[in-house]
Formats: sequence, C-alpha cells, structure tokens
Amino acid sequence: MRYLLLILLTILTAGAEDRIATEEFTYIESGLIGGDEGSGWKDGWVISGQRPALVVDGEGEDAREILIQGTGERNNPLRRELSAPVRGPELFVRFHFRYDPEGKGKNDDSEFFVMWLDRLDGGDRAVHGAGIPNIGIHIADQGPKKGKAVFIARIGSDHTTWSNVELKRGESYQVVARLSKSDPDERAAYNRLELWVDPKLGDRAKPAATVIQKNSVNFVRWIGFASGRKTEKSDRIYVDDLALSSSWEDVLNISADGKFTLKKKQADLPPSLWTKKVDFKHDVYPLLKERCYSCHKGANSESGYRLDVRSEVLGYSTGDPLAVPGDGANSKIFALTVSDNPKKLMPPPDEGKHALTRLESDLLRSWIDQGLKWDDKLLPEPNANSDHWSFQPIERPDVPSINQTNWVQTPVDSFIAAAQDSRKLKPAKEASRRSLIRRLSLDLIGLPPTQNEMDTFLNDTSGTCLLYTSPSPRDRG
Repeated sequence: MRYLLLILLTILTAGAEDRIATEEFTYIESGLIGGDEGSGWKDGWVISGQRPALVVDGEGEDAREILIQGTGERNNPLRRELSAPVRGPELFVRFHFRYDPEGKGKNDDSEFFVMWLDRLDGGDRAVHGAGIPNIGIHIADQGPKKGKAVFIARIGSDHTTWSNVELKRGESYQVVARLSKSDPDERAAYNRLELWVDPKLGDRAKPAATVIQKNSVNFVRWIGFASGRKTEKSDRIYVDDLALSSSWEDVLNISADGKFTLKKKQADLPPSLWTKKVDFKHDVYPLLKERCYSCHKGANSESGYRLDVRSEVLGYSTGDPLAVPGDGANSKIFALTVSDNPKKLMPPPDEGKHALTRLESDLLRSWIDQGLKWDDKLLPEPNANSDHWSFQPIERPDVPSINQTNWVQTPVDSFIAAAQDSRKLKPAKEASRRSLIRRLSLDLIGLPPTQNEMDTFLNDTSGTCLLYTSPSPRDRG
C-alpha cells in the first residue's frame, strides 16, 4: 500500500486564513448564557427567552454539547453574530447533530430543526423565512420520502429541496452546506444552497440537496438554530462542532479541538528513493512524455490540464497549481501518482496503464522539491496566435487621402472624413462658438454657462481660453 498519509484532496487544504468561525461549546454545564468562546464571533451567544438552548455533557470525558428542545412554536434558542459579515463568493458551514431516541413524542415523524444564515438576528421567534438560507430536517411533503423526516436545503419555505436522506433517531450526523453566488460581486445575492450529510472529501460534486433561488441575502452576519411547530416539546436535539469556512477542504478538516489540519510535511513521507540532482531534460521529460503527455499535452489536452507548459503546471491560467516549487509533498503531480484511490490514481489504471514505480514518483517529488527546473528550449511557452485586434502589433496607419479638406484639421479628421465618404455622408456644419460653449458647460457640470462665461469665451481668440475664473463652477452667486 502506498503512502497512507497522503490523501489527494487534502493536499491543497487551506490554512487558517480560510477559517471564518468555529465553536466547540466547551462551556460548563448550563453555562451558555453570554458564552463567548470559539473564534470569529463579535460577541457571545444569544439564547431565547422562550426555551433556551442548554449546555449538557456529551459523549467522552469533559465533552460538551448543546441541547435544543421544541416549544410547539417557532423558536430561535441559539444564535450568534459573526465578527464581520461574509460577502465572498461562497461560504461553507458544518455542524454535528442528532435526535435523541428518548425524545420520541406522539408522532415519531413530527420533526423540524434548521440552521439559518441571515443578515439580522430578528429575535426569539423570527421566522428567517423568505429568501433566507436554511438547512436541517423537515417532513417531506412530496417525493419518494413524502411524510418522512428528511434533510432539506431551502432558501425560503417556497423554495425547498427535499433530500432522500431520511433522519434516523439517535444517529449522529455531520451536516455540511455550501452557500454560493453565481455572480462573485459582493452585492450579488447568495442564490445557490447545497447540502451534504456525512460527506467525504471527494463528495464535493454530489450534494444530497441543491436549491437555487435568486431572491436571497447578499451577505451573512448572523447564524442560528431554530425549532418549529413540528418540533415536539419532548424532542431532544443535540448540536456540536460548528464551523464556518470559505473552503470545502478546510471545513471538512477541522479537528475535534477546532484546529485546522495542517498540510503534509516532508517528514510524514518515507525518504525519497531519488537522491541525486534532477535533470529535467534527461530525467523528468522522458517520464512525462512516456506516461503523461497522451492526456496532458497541447492546447486541447484531454484532461484540461497541461504538463508541457511550465506556467500551466504552476496554475497561471487555471488557478489550480499542479506543483508548488519546493513542496513536492503537497503538489498534485506527485500525490496523484501515489494515491490509494484507483479513481484518482494517475496514470489511470482503468485504461490499462500501470502505476508509476516508487522511484518514478519520487523523481517527480524531488524535481518539485529542487525548484521545478524547466528547459524552455525543449518546452517553450506557447505564443498567443490570434486574429483579434488586441494581439496585433501596434503600427502607425497611413493617413487616407480625401477630396474635401476644408474642415479637416488633424489626421483623425481625415479618417472620419474618409469613413463619411465611403458611406456617402456629408459632415454637419461647424457649430457656432455659442453652441460649443453651451455644449461644453452642459457636458461638464450639467448647467448652461453664465453670461460672463459666455462673453469671455466668445471674445477670446487665443484658442486657450480659461472658461471659469471663479474658484469653482458651483460657486456661482
């Protein structure tokens, strides 16, 4: 088995800069009022006066978790304001929760519980409904799970997507959601919400539920948990391990103590079998040519990634670097060749190709560690060949000859006159100086010139008339 410590999708795990907020609820029992632990928050937790959330003992020594119970009405037992509003193109959230089997009421399928993301708090009984992203549990009113409690994603109650993942009482779940914008502008709305239940790192493209709704919030300042009419008073809902991040890999790799998983280090790997200095032309190029270039070469490469252009290896056009000079352990080129996942292993074994030997993989790792040296004569950067005007060399064109020259004063006028002649158009008569001063004044400040300004302009023949003599055009009497 190859390097067990390497998992491909954690290679580019983001650092602490992606963390937005975390909370492990390590408070003393029943000590949530004003609780201000965790990171990324403006103030402490706000709890409901209707039926507040409580801190209770969790599983394991010194473990704590949050207990939420129903009221028979809408209730926001726990909410908190972020230290700064989130306006970026995507926001990931994660929390653990379970419905305790001891909380069974008259109707085992009568459940409702959501986490909401909003601009405002709204108070204990705020609905956080129209246009507000929610994820959680609800009774499906359609689909194959109709009448059952399933995981949902919704942006307002009228835009709900029911997943096929049915709630099992007493079972613990990790819930992850992605709130994103189609338009990355800060003022644009978060119009897409995706939900995962117990996802793995490779499940990014396989959400359990997705909802799209253009009328939504354009930033998130508050998050909270809510119960509703279908949350029975006897229901016992436990919440723990809350995290918000701007990265999928990051939000899935926050450890139990709230710290983020670090990147792999060279010390985590077995010593490299390649111990000598790497020569790109004689060592690396033959390997890439034989094992990689069938899919990773040329402008129309089958995979979409190129290994025959150094700037593409560094991710200049894709934003997804395949190698980081000096860090072979955390470079995709190396990790793909040693992955334990046959779906990600390169070269793909399902195409009848055998995997690289350990020596070959270590060659690539050493090449990256030694600075990713390249042979520009062997594999030069491609030239941009295009008929588009922006790629053409700058040249001074010949000034066209024209028949009517009575109004032409500059070379630019000659081009205008030539275009008019080609369309059999005649130029308009020259505007009077009175018209010119009016046009200039209206264009510049939206007001006609004063009589004094008009007279000054009309009587000036220098060609460099100073139109306004007062400190500011807007300072007129």
